[in-house]
Amino acid sequence: MKLLIFIITLPLLLLASHDVEARKIRQSLKVTTMKEAKGKSGTKKDNDTVKGNDNYPSIEISLNYSDSIQFTLDGKDLLFHKRDLQFAGYDKGISSSRESFFLINRCPFNINGIAIRINYYDMQSRMLHSRDVTISCDIPAGETRKLDIPTWDTQHTFYYYLGNAPRRVASPYKVTILPLRLTITSHP
Repeated sequence: MKLLIFIITLPLLLLASHDVEARKIRQSLKVTTMKEAKGKSGTKKDNDTVKGNDNYPSIEISLNYSDSIQFTLDGKDLLFHKRDLQFAGYDKGISSSRESFFLINRCPFNINGIAIRINYYDMQSRMLHSRDVTISCDIPAGETRKLDIPTWDTQHTFYYYLGNAPRRVASPYKVTILPLRLTITSHP
């Protein structure tokens, strides 16, 4: 009987420790939000262009087909690795009209815009939805910023599984966030 209880509770303990770790990561990130840094955060539709800082040269790089890209910006040869971008702390409550997450820029250049693909899955890993979002942002090299985008869940029936479970009946979901394109500038 004790073995059966252990077998049943072990996955719950593992899941609970993962939840706690994810919340610790989300709470431990000390960042300046886009609203504090810029006055407001903005999103653009996929067919809109993202403009870089007019004072410094900018370039848009596509990340679809490679894990690393070498390019020249402002006379400097630079190497970009997808692992230099990290998404953390995703959150969306059931009644929220916005989704938020942190973008950690470990690149040697500033990010002025990013296009991402967000895939939404139920708890059995079946895809619920997928969308591409282009976000105008200002993330200096080596820094982290919180980004907010309008939610995909317009009827407020889903909540992120690592967030707080709502009191009403709702469906949990998971996400994957993949970078598609970056607009970057060199250091000022």
